[in-house]
Amino acid sequence: MSLTFFFPFSEEGYVNKINSLLKQDDKILGRLPEKRDVYRLLSKSKLVISIPLSDSSPRSVYESIFCGCAVAVTYNPWIDNLPSCMKKKAL
Repeated sequence: MSLTFFFPFSEEGYVNKINSLLKQDDKILGRLPEKRDVYRLLSKSKLVISIPLSDSSPRSVYESIFCGCAVAVTYNPWIDNLPSCMKKKAL
C-alpha cells in the first residue's frame, strides 16, 4: 500500500520532514491545479487524512466524503453539525 500526499499549500520544513519518511512507492504531488485531478484521485482513495486545525468547515472533507472516502479528522465542533450520513465517514 502506498501513500499519496497533495495539498493546496504547505510549509517547506513540514514537506521536507514528510519526504524523509516516504517509502519507495509513496508520492508527494503538492498542489493539484485542476479540480478534476483532485476528484479523480479522491475517487480512487480509501482514506483521506485532513489535518488542518484552523478550518471551521473544510471543503476538502466534504469533497472527500462525496467521492466515497472515509476521512480521518481531528475533532472540531463542525463535525457535530454534519448530517449522520456524512458523520459515518468521518473517523
